Amino acid sequence: SRKKKLPSPNATTIHRHAFLSPGRLRVFVAVLSRNKTITSSLQQRHFNIIHPVASSSKTKTFIQVISQATMSDLTTTNYTTNANDQAQVAKLQETITKINSQQSQTPTTTTNTDNDDSWMTFPSVRIAPGRHKYVLVSATEPRPRVTATTTTTGGGIAAKPLKRFFVASKQYAAYHCNVAEPLVCELEELGFGTIRVLGGGRIFLDEEEKRIEIYGYSYGFGMADHETSKGVVVEDERFREFEISCSNEGY
Repeated sequence: SRKKKLPSPNATTIHRHAFLSPGRLRVFVAVLSRNKTITSSLQQRHFNIIHPVASSSKTKTFIQVISQATMSDLTTTNYTTNANDQAQVAKLQETITKINSQQSQTPTTTTNTDNDDSWMTFPSVRIAPGRHKYVLVSATEPRPRVTATTTTTGGGIAAKPLKRFFVASKQYAAYHCNVAEPLVCELEELGFGTIRVLGGGRIFLDEEEKRIEIYGYSYGFGMADHETSKGVVVEDERFREFEISCSNEGY
């Protein structure tokens, strides 16, 4: 069949073409993303695009396609990696090595009576709404805590500090290192040890649809174990009712 030429994007065509097929919508969105006026209009209206003629299902598809192309994808550069990024990753890894070395030389506290227990409530999941770069980090807690499997000898805590995993994403992060570095610094300040950046990828959080997608990889840190990341997110009470999926596909 003869292909129809897509119209020039403006406020009217946004409404008129809400009934385009999903495939053609993606092309249409690509056209919109190059038009700053339309992009600004979409931001102001928060994707509330309704066409009186289009069916509700197709209108919803149109909204979903545009919302999935987040504003960061539409308005910022699609960074991958460069020499500066690699240098920052190497510097952070060197910093982590020093942190772990210094803490390994400090005797581990064998009681759980210290006044500062802020590390116990530090969240394992901190992800921003939308589609952003994320990292998976592991670290051991500052000191042992009493758990259901802890055994004691003579009143002391025999268990070793627990190993924890952290999943973090950050809005507007150009590189995965921009996500990892602040998290590593916070973990160090709280007294966590044996810190490791295990890899990265991308994570999409849709709070309205209660959906989370974990996928992709990091040029600087490599691909994270997305199944592990998914497990960490699933355990967070805030996301118990969310549909959470993971894949090694994409970037």
